[in-house]
Amino acid sequence: MTFAIIGYGTVGWATRAAAEFHGHECVALIDEPQFGYVRKAIQNGYAMPRMYWSAEKREYWSVEDTKFVLGERIAEADLAFIGVPTPSAEDGSCDTSAVRAAFADLEARGYQGAVVIRSTIPPTLLEDLALNAEPTDRRRFLANPEFLRVRDIEHTSRWPYYVVIGGNSAPGGKINAEQDPWIRKLVDFYRPYFDDKVAPPIFVTDYRTAAFYKLLSNALIAANVILADEAWQVAQKLGVDWPTCHSIAQRCPVTPKAIRVDPERRGFKTGACLPKDLNAFVEFAREARVEVPMFEQVQVSNDAAVATRRNPE
Repeated sequence: MTFAIIGYGTVGWATRAAAEFHGHECVALIDEPQFGYVRKAIQNGYAMPRMYWSAEKREYWSVEDTKFVLGERIAEADLAFIGVPTPSAEDGSCDTSAVRAAFADLEARGYQGAVVIRSTIPPTLLEDLALNAEPTDRRRFLANPEFLRVRDIEHTSRWPYYVVIGGNSAPGGKINAEQDPWIRKLVDFYRPYFDDKVAPPIFVTDYRTAAFYKLLSNALIAANVILADEAWQVAQKLGVDWPTCHSIAQRCPVTPKAIRVDPERRGFKTGACLPKDLNAFVEFAREARVEVPMFEQVQVSNDAAVATRRNPE
């Protein structure tokens, strides 16, 4: 199956590397600088990585060393993945200007295939894009959030724990991967990733649920990080062997896994996803007029934890 990549940062690179590893062909690659938002992203601390560690080559290699395919072949792609940054706006919400610019670029090129959003987005953004697109099949817009682990990006991109796909079937109809040709195309794209599994962990749902779960996932991880930090502080006062507690927790299926604490770098300031997505989750709750005091307290507690670092940034 052929695919295109719009946005060649961490997500775009990982998406391409995994897809080609599983036998798919990249026919169009459009780098992020042409959308004019990179300067803003860098100012907000979300500079695109230009160097990656290749486990196969056993060396570092740069994006500039890869073969960029001109966007003129975009019409050949079965799927076009958008993986551009969505940094935090001043109010904590996601800045979706890059996603909208990427989609506009696809429209300008006359692309009529499946548009797959990998970027972290508000739960209602895909509906908005589909409604304002040219009068074609709105079901061709799909949400496909990434759940990459930066520390193990090659493995988690090639062999993900699960895949979430959000679609939009006909009004009033249920979303069905077998009956919806656009969702079926994306499901078939991911099947080779799970050749060793009888029942591939591919979850098909609607736009809003897929986008919401991505934010929820990182918000819960952020909460676990702070809960572990507070527990670590108690353990230090009591003389408890914290590494042993951590080891035991990894064997317990119901204990949060994110209880690793680095005394020199507490909190999650340096992680691009956790603070951004936690802020977005809280902002969405405010817009929905739902009180989430525990998640808001996680923001406050994280600021306090980060303040203990010798170098907060």
